[in-house]
Amino acid sequence: MSGPDILFTLRNNFYLGAYQAAIAEAADLERLSESDAVERDCFVYRSYIELGSFEPVLNEVSQQSASALKAVRLLAEYQGKKIDKDTILSTIQDWAQEPSYKNNATVLLVVGLIYAAEDNYVEALRACHTGISLELRALAVQLYLKIDRIQQADEQVKAMSATDDDSTLTQLATAWVNLYLGGAKVEEAFFIFQELGDKYSWTVSGNCTLR
Repeated sequence: MSGPDILFTLRNNFYLGAYQAAIAEAADLERLSESDAVERDCFVYRSYIELGSFEPVLNEVSQQSASALKAVRLLAEYQGKKIDKDTILSTIQDWAQEPSYKNNATVLLVVGLIYAAEDNYVEALRACHTGISLELRALAVQLYLKIDRIQQADEQVKAMSATDDDSTLTQLATAWVNLYLGGAKVEEAFFIFQELGDKYSWTVSGNCTLR
């Protein structure tokens, strides 16, 4: 029997766009396993990136850091325009050949996000299609909606529901699809947002998204 998910609140705050709350939550998370500590730090640094603060990531993550953290650093370098784009794209192409990178959910997520920002949806979806995390599937939902592939987006949502129907990411992805469909589905989407807001004492909106 698995224990409690000690990173649940941290992840949830990030998914709902409550980045400052995510950073504050992480400050109280100590005595973690090595893998949990890396995941905690990834969400903290990603929160700083979303807030437009790139220096904490660039100053604290080095080439000796875990693969996931180095990927988050690359995302900061990309979004903060700290190094040229060709170098970044070359780096993620090289990662595709390295087992320690191509099987890492955070690395694949960063690759997908960068390719998506470059409007290279084929490569972005390729990164998502391992389906090894709900975040990757949620990104795939966004990408499919971006290119008007509603059937494929809906298939990803169903796969997410089969994995964890109650997950905040699954609920958000369901709402994104409903917003895309329009009509009566818009009301269903906002009901989901309202329910999440009531459940987690946060005001959520259609902008709550994976980044």
